[in-house]
Amino acid sequence: MNETFRIRLEYSISGMARFTGHLDKQRLWERTLRRSDLPLSYSQGYSPKARLSLASALPLGYTSRCEALDFWMSADLPDNQIQQALEFSLPSDIRLLKVEHVAKNLPAMQAILLSSQYQIYFNKSISQESLQRKVDELLNREVIQRNRRGKVLNLREQLEDIQIQCIDGQVYLFLQMSARPGATGRPDELLEELGIDPNTCLIERIKLIY
Repeated sequence: MNETFRIRLEYSISGMARFTGHLDKQRLWERTLRRSDLPLSYSQGYSPKARLSLASALPLGYTSRCEALDFWMSADLPDNQIQQALEFSLPSDIRLLKVEHVAKNLPAMQAILLSSQYQIYFNKSISQESLQRKVDELLNREVIQRNRRGKVLNLREQLEDIQIQCIDGQVYLFLQMSARPGATGRPDELLEELGIDPNTCLIERIKLIY
């Protein structure tokens, strides 16, 4: 069996790329890898594809500074050479932050992902006092019931941390939510429970916790 090398990429998503769906992002990376001329490792079968695995689906409309994926190569190259080859084919709204070799026997990132952290930026003016009242009322609820695709969930159990931050007079909301399989917290649902329209906010994922 030929030796393979597992490469991990960390990257940011901004601008119009935030409106690209998860499946389209996967296809974008498949095209980017093919165009890079890197020695890729491919899946078996009638329609071989470059072997890659995204850490977590980023909801449509969110920006991120911490996305990650793994892909495999059939020959080894230095990290900086891999980064240069990929950057040449990436759209400007997706920026590579880190390229590194990782052990082939590591678990899939999706299997060990525990939580995601988010920063919420408000397009409409909101006072720190008003937001604090909303947050306090939310935290006093033992159950925050949501119906997601016919399944009833308790969003309160998926909320791990919530903090109000004020920098230079601008109010932000920090969230840490579960990202485990079957228990993934959604910031847009939490904003709705706070009485805030998520469409008036910019939601950015800032960290994945494994």
